[in-house]
Amino acid sequence: MSFIYSKFIGHANVSLVSSRRLMNLTIVRAMSTRESVDAVQKLKTAVESYRASHFPEELPSRCRKHIICAADAESFQTGDISTNGLHKVLDNIGLSNQVTKEDVMLIINTHGAREAHSEITIPVNDMLDILS
Repeated sequence: MSFIYSKFIGHANVSLVSSRRLMNLTIVRAMSTRESVDAVQKLKTAVESYRASHFPEELPSRCRKHIICAADAESFQTGDISTNGLHKVLDNIGLSNQVTKEDVMLIINTHGAREAHSEITIPVNDMLDILS
């Protein structure tokens, strides 16, 4: 009888530990989500200010598509944008002082990151959705 009881208690302890870990992960994810929202807003603001300064006649959606296509080209046109590819484009157009590489990594990691060619990437369509 004590064997069954100790098994039950042991299982309850594991469950308690697991729920504590889950709660900690939830708190960390909430903090990273808040930071991600800020990073996305920084990226949107930087792209829009770039468009307004350099291509005022261009539609905002067209400018976003050009930037995403350039990032895809930097990522070897795989249909996935790498952190390095997007950051290089931002650097080339002078936005890397507004949107850091850490911001780009946070955006990609939070919004559907996947690994391709040993780099963390995000599909082109997902990145277009983020910028819209």
